[in-house]
Amino acid sequence: MNFRAPFVYLVALATCLPLALGFPHGHDFLLEVPRIAEYRNALSAGQFPPFWASNLYGGFGSPIFLFYAPLFMLMSALLSIPLNSVLMGASVSLVVLTLLSAWFVMGAVRTLLEGTTAYPDMAARIAAYLYMLSPYLIGDKLLRSANAEFTALCFAPLAFWGLFLIRSVPQKGALVLALGIFLVVVSHNLTALVVLALLATTILLIYFPRKNLPGFLYSVAGVSGGMLMSAFFWVPVFAYKSEMRLGDLTSGRLDYHQLFAPLGRVFSFAGYSVGLLPLVVLILAVIVVLSRSVPRTLRTAVATILIGALVFVFLQTRASIVLWEAVPWLPLFQFPWRMMGPVSLLTAALGAMLFVYAAQRWELRRHAVVEAVVIALCVGNALPQFLRYEMVEPERAARVQPGLAPEAIRASPFTTTVLDEYLPRGASATLWRQRRPDRGPILGSDPPVQWSLRQSSDMHFEFGTHTNQPATVHFARWAFPVWELKVNGNLVTPTVSEFGTIDASVPAGPSVVTLDLVTPPVRRIANGVSLIAITAWIIGVAATFHRKRVAEK
Repeated sequence: MNFRAPFVYLVALATCLPLALGFPHGHDFLLEVPRIAEYRNALSAGQFPPFWASNLYGGFGSPIFLFYAPLFMLMSALLSIPLNSVLMGASVSLVVLTLLSAWFVMGAVRTLLEGTTAYPDMAARIAAYLYMLSPYLIGDKLLRSANAEFTALCFAPLAFWGLFLIRSVPQKGALVLALGIFLVVVSHNLTALVVLALLATTILLIYFPRKNLPGFLYSVAGVSGGMLMSAFFWVPVFAYKSEMRLGDLTSGRLDYHQLFAPLGRVFSFAGYSVGLLPLVVLILAVIVVLSRSVPRTLRTAVATILIGALVFVFLQTRASIVLWEAVPWLPLFQFPWRMMGPVSLLTAALGAMLFVYAAQRWELRRHAVVEAVVIALCVGNALPQFLRYEMVEPERAARVQPGLAPEAIRASPFTTTVLDEYLPRGASATLWRQRRPDRGPILGSDPPVQWSLRQSSDMHFEFGTHTNQPATVHFARWAFPVWELKVNGNLVTPTVSEFGTIDASVPAGPSVVTLDLVTPPVRRIANGVSLIAITAWIIGVAATFHRKRVAEK
């Protein structure tokens, strides 16, 4: 049976059935939906890729789109246009991502096992069932509204598929690896760090330079290509992070020191967990590793994946606190239970390996029974998560879309994040609630200035002023390197007020003042790098297909 078996996709669709009842009322529902809507508003205003959320903080704005991974927002925003609903756009995105994850997991596992077993297709399906029905992924999708993380976990197997393809078709493998890394990086910052670490380890294990230098070089080329393609996102994150309040991500109630849970909770059915089935898989994997009757190659592969899974289980325990304190960026994960995503991926691969071991001892007629049993076990393991699902009430859902218009977002108290971590460091977290302009971008002036608004949009403001003496105009916009200020056609450097807003000095007499939203310098450079890399990737894909057609002739 072909590894793209339709039944696997039917199971994938079945995991999305709750979405047919209504959009998930996840823990971050009130943050996720306005965030998608504001991303759509930024696209409509002419930003691509978006970098500034003009309507957040009462219109003072936010550079959140420079830091928050954009892929799920982009998918949902684009789909919401023909569907005329942000909720529907997000729901369809979740369905599409679920189907893609099934395809990528099967492709990765089948490629990994190709030539080592008579049943790579069935082993690939086993892995897909374990992964798609992981309680943690279902929790991301249906309970937490953690859609950015879910998106990255769906694309992670694609990167490994490319890495394994390098063994047989190096050029194609490097291109798929680059695409997988690109999609993961622009899906979720933190998951990308884990995936890159796993990929680096895997590269050293299977393409160690002294043993397979060509494979190593193709792998490095794939990784480098993916990072260059995604440069438009991650380069500005590093360039501008010192200007933001990213320290809030690891302080207070988000400090990982107080968020470790008992080990038993990892394999429980309470809250965010992976359920009991992965524990069974890990125990069986230990038995296989210790069994001398198992071929050495299989034992080595199982042992390697098992060690990786146990490392991520260990990182969820308080015993790992030394690592959390020593490893850079690890505290940004905040919640140790976020390591359940990698555990789900690795235990799915282990499940496929265990099937390979069992298949060598069983007759073919038993395999269908094994597959049915695995599906039943996966469904039973995930059932508590499905039972926790709550949808947005129809009455409330009907009110959501009107509340996502730009003017509604400006009038709302929502900031689309739990804290103010994407607020510029010098900005007042309370000013925007206390003082909002009646019209246009002007908050006030000192001394009072007569002014008239001539043009107004998210990206361009023009107004005329008249004053008898030099004055300072206070804008209701946070100071950040995305604004270009001109007074009487002359480019001037904005000053920053004590509240972190933009101030502009105007001379006595009549003046024309313009304020333009422009792509920040680092993002412009990174956009160019990504554009070149994506163009090179497309050329590489075209060349690969051309060589294939020539070879077939």
